[in-house]
Amino acid sequence: MEQKFPLVFAVMFLGYTSIVYNRQSIPYAAPIIAEGENLQNSDLGVIISSQHLGYMIVKTMAGPMADVVSLSLLLWSSLFLTGLTLASFTAASSVLMFSVASFLCGFVQRPSWGACAVLLKQLVEPQQFATWWGILSVSTNVAGTVGLFLSAFCVESYGCRSAFLAV
Repeated sequence: MEQKFPLVFAVMFLGYTSIVYNRQSIPYAAPIIAEGENLQNSDLGVIISSQHLGYMIVKTMAGPMADVVSLSLLLWSSLFLTGLTLASFTAASSVLMFSVASFLCGFVQRPSWGACAVLLKQLVEPQQFATWWGILSVSTNVAGTVGLFLSAFCVESYGCRSAFLAV
């Protein structure tokens, strides 16, 4: 497995970076969504809070899930389902529909972090775990930094609804 570690780690890093970026894309686009859909700040609050609620609910189950479900299945299903829920955002036409899509987006993302943690623990020696965990944790910072620029570019280039398909 040592030979495959760089590839597996790179896939975990990029996969989790993508998941975090996609989770943050809804708040990034919130002002543009509000303008395009004539939403109030309170509507945006409901939409963004729905995402956090979905994320929080699954957070309590994600650890035990990572202990019994295939790790690659958790990671890849989180990535795939996140894409689907963001694509459903393009069809939303009311605060309720935006909120449901946002809730589902948060709900399907959380299992990926537990899967990354367990997989990393299986791949590295205990004395190296903290180092690799720290490096993997940087993926959230990469998503937060690059995501702002990428989101602005996608929204400017494709428009708000199409940008959710591009991410």
